[in-house]
Amino acid sequence: MKIVFRVDASNRMGTGHLMRCLTLAETLRERGAETHFVCRAHPGNLIEMLQRQAIAVTVLPAPRAPKNERHAADYAAWLGVTQVEDAKQTIEALGGEMPDWLIVDHYGLDAAWEKMLRPHVSQLMVIDDFADRRHDCDLLLNQNYTDAGDERYQGLVPENCRILTGPRFALLKPEYALYRRTLRPRDGRVRRVLVFFGGADRRNMTALTLEALSAQDFAHLEVDVVIGANNQHRASLERQINARPLTKQYGPRPHLADLMAQADLAIGAGGSTTWERMCLGLPSLVMSLSENQRPICEALQQSDLIQHLDVVSSDRVTDLAEMIKELKGNPGRLLTLSKQNQLLVDGLGALRIAELLDPTPADTLRLRPAREHDKELYFNWANDPEVRKQSIQSEPISWEHHQVWFTGKLSDFKSRLFVLMAGSLPVGQIRFDQREEEALIDYSLDPFVRGRGWGAQLIAMGSAMMRQIAPIRLRADVKVENCASRAVFIRLGFAQAHYEKGGGTSRSIAILSDRSSWLNAHLPELVLNWLSEGHRVLWTHDLRDLRPGDFCFYLSCGKIVPADVLKLYKHNLVVHESDLPKGKGWSPLTWQILEGKNRIPVTLLEAEERVDSGVIYARTWLEFGGHELIEELRKAQAGATFSLCKRFVDEYPEFLNEARRQHGEESFYSCRRPSDSRLDPKQSIEDQFNLLRVVDNERYPAHFSYRGSEYRLSIKKIC
Repeated sequence: MKIVFRVDASNRMGTGHLMRCLTLAETLRERGAETHFVCRAHPGNLIEMLQRQAIAVTVLPAPRAPKNERHAADYAAWLGVTQVEDAKQTIEALGGEMPDWLIVDHYGLDAAWEKMLRPHVSQLMVIDDFADRRHDCDLLLNQNYTDAGDERYQGLVPENCRILTGPRFALLKPEYALYRRTLRPRDGRVRRVLVFFGGADRRNMTALTLEALSAQDFAHLEVDVVIGANNQHRASLERQINARPLTKQYGPRPHLADLMAQADLAIGAGGSTTWERMCLGLPSLVMSLSENQRPICEALQQSDLIQHLDVVSSDRVTDLAEMIKELKGNPGRLLTLSKQNQLLVDGLGALRIAELLDPTPADTLRLRPAREHDKELYFNWANDPEVRKQSIQSEPISWEHHQVWFTGKLSDFKSRLFVLMAGSLPVGQIRFDQREEEALIDYSLDPFVRGRGWGAQLIAMGSAMMRQIAPIRLRADVKVENCASRAVFIRLGFAQAHYEKGGGTSRSIAILSDRSSWLNAHLPELVLNWLSEGHRVLWTHDLRDLRPGDFCFYLSCGKIVPADVLKLYKHNLVVHESDLPKGKGWSPLTWQILEGKNRIPVTLLEAEERVDSGVIYARTWLEFGGHELIEELRKAQAGATFSLCKRFVDEYPEFLNEARRQHGEESFYSCRRPSDSRLDPKQSIEDQFNLLRVVDNERYPAHFSYRGSEYRLSIKKIC
């Protein structure tokens, strides 16, 4: 796998962008990837540092000197050239080779640049800190803390772009996770202070901090001062450091994990170092030195995760000294900050991103026993919203309760806890609680690896490990609504305890739907109905999960199913909303609404290799009044679909007598695209109302261009 990074460092933009890319590159290199950097020769570029580490670098020409100094937040000026010129030079740097991933980390680049690079790369990833411009990428990472989450990027990235947000994906060197495991217990007392303001520190906040710490109140404190590679105030800082007792100076270092581990309080800037301090539970007094750091620091302050001092408009020493004194005198708050920081950032972000870029083969997964340092991991997995929703007890778990529970489970010989590992990254857990002659199973996967089919493998591996320890019967308590877990256990051969009504024949039924389908929100109704009637049901989004059975229903499924899969079942069924053979293809209900139709057929047919061409078993009709919006249309469509599916199962095999072959001239509908939801501002609402009826306000909203700008239009029925 070849991965190219387009990133710069300079005196103006600092070194953080390049350093976090370097961290990710080193993680990928350990997995066998070939990495290559493309950097422009700005003043303070760190290119020599990359070369000393044997990293391939293509150097782009130095930018032309600006006629006058622009504002620091003029990110377009950080590039030094136009985006078109930079794109052409980057394409030339690729040398005609198409990398598997191009990773871009630059405030001066956006969708215009990315579109030019698209034909020259397989996939494109963007590392961003602000949702302030459009991107054309497959994966976007924003490691910063905010309550807004993925919603900030609505309309700024393609619909199929995967968005990762939050400090759990922060790109930290592995040393931080390692030091975290052996970290001494913090007691809230302040004896040693770490001072670091990044690679450049253009505002010389290091000097201001040293001045504040030179007050008599802090004379007993030991102070470690790190001076960055591009700091232009080194000489004067050295004089300050030499004049203050108990003060040590450090130059550029591969990491600060050792200094952070021994410190009791940190004073520094916002940015990437924030996540390093939080990983090691180091309480921090953080200064936002620029406008772009302020929103993140304010969000962390509001959540009581840091102590924030905004110095964009004020550099007063007295403010800083007063805040240090306040923190030093409040050990309880420092302890709270420390633990909350560690729960938010675990130092595994680079491993998670590497796992997404270069997925681990399922056959190399392994289990290891859980250890004490897994306590925070288990806490976050247990409190994941989806896990809580599917748990028998769905209330959030407090940290205090979790500590007691986890320590008790590790020491309980009747409980066995295992962690699923993808290489060196923990990705899930499974627990066995022994009760007399059986063991109760509990398992969960990390949210970012769900959908890979690893749940069944985790249970199978854990069950095999338990059988080696002692022969025992295994049991799982699963909520009725948790269809995904029920399907996993059933597929593994677990017997289901259920109330079986009626005396009908039990069938083995599979359902395959697209992972992103709207129908998934309705499918539990059908699954639970069949389960309650005594049928075995497997619901999945992956063809590889399918196993031999009686019937397989392909519902809202856009996959072409090969013949070897079709042979697994007695019957393969599809539901299509058209009067076949007319209207084959994609989104037939939507296209017919756009044609002005309000009476629409729904057809149950046998799936064949040739799309929508099998024998027809039954047909029903949807009747609309011409006013229904997308949710009402979908609800009716789901109801008709499930009715046909249940009839087939309930009346089988007699139902086969109604089969008839298709006849007549066939026609096809094309796949809908975002451009199909475009409105014409010159036409009336009445003329375009059917289009408004079928648009999805979240996934593909109505949009239009007017006076050089793009607009989105949402529609909601209020009565």
